Amino acid sequence: MKRFIKRSGFTMAETIIALAVTGIMVMANLMIIAMMKNQNQIKEKRFFDTVSVIVENIQASAELNNRTNKITFHENGCVTFTLIRNDRYLIKKIQIPTSLKLKQNHSVNVTKNGFISPQTIRWYGTDARLKYKQKFQLGWSGFNLEKNY
Repeated sequence: MKRFIKRSGFTMAETIIALAVTGIMVMANLMIIAMMKNQNQIKEKRFFDTVSVIVENIQASAELNNRTNKITFHENGCVTFTLIRNDRYLIKKIQIPTSLKLKQNHSVNVTKNGFISPQTIRWYGTDARLKYKQKFQLGWSGFNLEKNY
């Protein structure tokens, strides 16, 4: 009569299957992270494009109506654009993407002739590293955006 020796551990086939499953899970997670990063970049681009168009409209409106206008970047996650037209305040708000953060509120005043004084707004990522510098300068229509890598 043969005796079976009790072995502890996994067989080679079980080990290979476990490694394959683990590898598939790691690859899936990497793909998800890459897709999320790409989505964040698209949202950030759309945000800055929208801000650019609205800033140009506010500058033109200030010049046409001979009124000062204001843009406020709030650290709580939104941007408000305040224009005065026909003695009425018009306020537009847009949300800042969750992948961008401000360390403090920032106000930009647009003068009656459509000018914005030179200033820089620093945008940070969720990891607290500087991501973008949004520069307003005289002579530019709108702003210039510099990406930090």
